[in-house]
Amino acid sequence: MARRRSQAKSVAELIEAYQRQYGRFALDYASNMEEAYRHEKIPTGIERLDYLLGGGIPRGVFTELYGTPGGGKTYISLRAIAACQRAGGQAAYIDIERTYSPAFAVYCGVNPKELLLSSPTDGEEALDIAVDLVRYGVDLVVLDSVAALVSGEDLEKQVEVGGYAPSVRLLNVGLAKLRASLGPGRPSAVILVNQVRENIGVMYGPRTTTPMGWRLKHDSALILEVRRTEWIKKGDTRVGQVSMVRIEKTKVDGTLPVGSEVSIDISFPTVENGSVGGY
Repeated sequence: MARRRSQAKSVAELIEAYQRQYGRFALDYASNMEEAYRHEKIPTGIERLDYLLGGGIPRGVFTELYGTPGGGKTYISLRAIAACQRAGGQAAYIDIERTYSPAFAVYCGVNPKELLLSSPTDGEEALDIAVDLVRYGVDLVVLDSVAALVSGEDLEKQVEVGGYAPSVRLLNVGLAKLRASLGPGRPSAVILVNQVRENIGVMYGPRTTTPMGWRLKHDSALILEVRRTEWIKKGDTRVGQVSMVRIEKTKVDGTLPVGSEVSIDISFPTVENGSVGGY
């Protein structure tokens, strides 16, 4: 290949050589690739959120959803899955935390007969499944949550000697493989749900942080913070909540600027003997 490149007599021949070896998007003029770089969106089915995102969750890139427990991250993910299914797309939910609620998924509009559901045993399996789903063109893949990824190496250790380093390395490699399977001409959208941690020992600056290192922040084209701001009550009973979704980072055309936020109302599902599912 190096010899063919050295023999190219013009840039056009060089482009042709690279495309022949590595594919359509290896090298070309930007004007010829603009259409492929326009991020199609998968609506979430939540009108205010879709307005914030310029249409929905972008295809071909990572979207990180992070926030405190009970903020609405899983709710948004399941609503996006339901909207994807209604549009005729295929969606997958990788349940790393083992907290998938069939009743809550149906409440969010998910059709379980069409949902691909995975309950992996370790982080390697979860990321391998995600990579294959993207390579096979599944429209929407949700990993809930990347903070719960544990490497097989850590699982075989004694509990007291486990650490974050193997899991961070695992995520770094897994994200690199996922990123290589995304991009121009590849239609999948990937939602990476993340958690927050107390920033112990910090006297100045943010009191919370997200786990799993900085790779996820750098690789995500869209980062959304999700947090509960107030309860919705009927008398003394909590029947829902108001959650705020804020854009922390965006490299996606059509979204509102960084710092923009919208509030969304989330009503709680109920049955005769109490509530079902979670959010």
